[in-house]
Amino acid sequence: MRNKFELYKHLLLFFLIILIIVAPMPAYGELDYSTFDGEAVFVYELNSEEIIVNVNENELMYPGSLTKIMTVLVAAEYSDTSDVITITKDMLSLIQKDSSTAGLVENEIITFNNLVSAALIPSGNDAAIALAVFVGEKILGSGIYTYEDYYNAFISRMNFKARELGMLNTHFSNADGYYDDENYSTAYDLYLLTRKALECDIIINTVSKKSLSLTTNQKSHVWRSTNMMFFEDLSDFSYGMSGANPTYNPYVNGMKTGYTSKGKKCFIFTASNGEKNIIGIILHADNSDSKNIFNQAQMILNYIFEECSLYQLVNEDTRSYSYSVFNSSFFNLTRKLTCYMSNEDLILINNSDYDNITLEIELNNEIAEFKENGMIKLNSNIKKGDIIAYGKFMVNGNIIKIIPMISSRNFYRFFILDSLLIIIFIAFLVILIKHIKAAKKG
Repeated sequence: MRNKFELYKHLLLFFLIILIIVAPMPAYGELDYSTFDGEAVFVYELNSEEIIVNVNENELMYPGSLTKIMTVLVAAEYSDTSDVITITKDMLSLIQKDSSTAGLVENEIITFNNLVSAALIPSGNDAAIALAVFVGEKILGSGIYTYEDYYNAFISRMNFKARELGMLNTHFSNADGYYDDENYSTAYDLYLLTRKALECDIIINTVSKKSLSLTTNQKSHVWRSTNMMFFEDLSDFSYGMSGANPTYNPYVNGMKTGYTSKGKKCFIFTASNGEKNIIGIILHADNSDSKNIFNQAQMILNYIFEECSLYQLVNEDTRSYSYSVFNSSFFNLTRKLTCYMSNEDLILINNSDYDNITLEIELNNEIAEFKENGMIKLNSNIKKGDIIAYGKFMVNGNIIKIIPMISSRNFYRFFILDSLLIIIFIAFLVILIKHIKAAKKG
């Protein structure tokens, strides 16, 4: 598998370079993640579009049951919440030994909505596989196909969806996330998946539940979430625990845990305090302590919610900037070229850095260049929307945001019509002077 991993890295090198160039800059401030033992961490704030942490975000990892997010996302495209599924022996035969299950049994009748709950709340591999076979039949249609054909058709659709979402370092080989060399992803790709999952109502409604009790035609189920951060008391999370939960966080509203022997602990978490909305991915964390990966998520969220604020960079003082143009056309009626920033940009910043934010305006050298007198000389005419300069916001010399500054109107440099106007004006003056002299002589 590693050889294939290396091939993927070389093939996608150009893409990764572009990604680095265009990706938002990390929030400035101090977050000590040196104590993290997750091999890959990616944390993003949606309102400011700021990357808070990005450690090995493009390294290939085993996601375990995080795979089920894609399983449900694809299944939801082909199903209604009221669809009814019968659990078959063939479905159950695809479950690997020592899998986590929701306890589904043969001939059990369950709605699509509840089957999704069985896949995402207790992380049932049986439920994920049942979804895959059920939807695979919808994809291929009833006929001469086997249940394995249906399952494989569904997996193909998962990989197609991954490419559609730009998850170029991801490949799925199963629907439940059971360890397989060919079932891999990255922290960044899983971030892309999570963003899409947040648009899916059935996923949002399911991953926010602490537990669900359900009785079917065959048995009664009580499913508890594998997300420890939901529970104030550890006894509500696990029968083998008790006491206050140090990882409880009231802002956490999803999403999914995962585990494999080689991939260790994995966690996608989403959280919101009404102002800041967080997506976090931690992959391959130490599994010697069941609280460890949740402690890491707690550390990240405490930093963001308690020590950082969203800051409106663009205000009346920073919104615009004007240049005096050396070679301005007479048709502009003014020699001042004014450029503006968008007023929509927010940044997540450490509270201690508020008073240290400075702004530097940098001229776009493709558009113009400075003259010795401080004026600028245009290299071409300016069109409305052209980038004239860049506003570089900094904290203690470190760039935290670069915002393009655009022209709100057309602006013309000195050209041939200006020369003709000067000639006409001079000719008019000569004629006028001659006329005045002739009048005096007369």
